[in-house]
Amino acid sequence: MKKYIIENIIAEGIWKNPDPEGKRQSAYIAIGRPEQNSTQKHEEWKCPIYIDHFTQQVINARGIGPLDALMNAVTLLRQFLDMNHYIEPIKNKRPTNRSNRVKTRD
Repeated sequence: MKKYIIENIIAEGIWKNPDPEGKRQSAYIAIGRPEQNSTQKHEEWKCPIYIDHFTQQVINARGIGPLDALMNAVTLLRQFLDMNHYIEPIKNKRPTNRSNRVKTRD
C-alpha cells in the first residue's frame, strides 16, 4: 500500500451523521478530479474519493471514461448518504484539506 493524496479536489465538505450508537459525528468527504489509470493498457479512468468513517482510505472509483468514473464516485457517496438517514452538511464551515492524511492502494 502506498500513500496517496487527492491532488485535485473538485468537491469537499464536512457532513454530520449519526454513529452506530446514535451520537452525531462529522465526516469529511472529498472527491478528486478523474484521471486516466496509467497502470492499465486499455482506457480506464479512476476518480479518487474519501469519506470519513466509510472508506477508511482514499479509494479509486473506476470507469470507462472520466464521466463514468466520476459518476461511480458519486454513486458511492450516495450509498453513504442513504445508509445514514439524518445526514446534513455543516453550513458555513470551510473544511481544512485533510486529504493528505489518507492512503490508497494503486
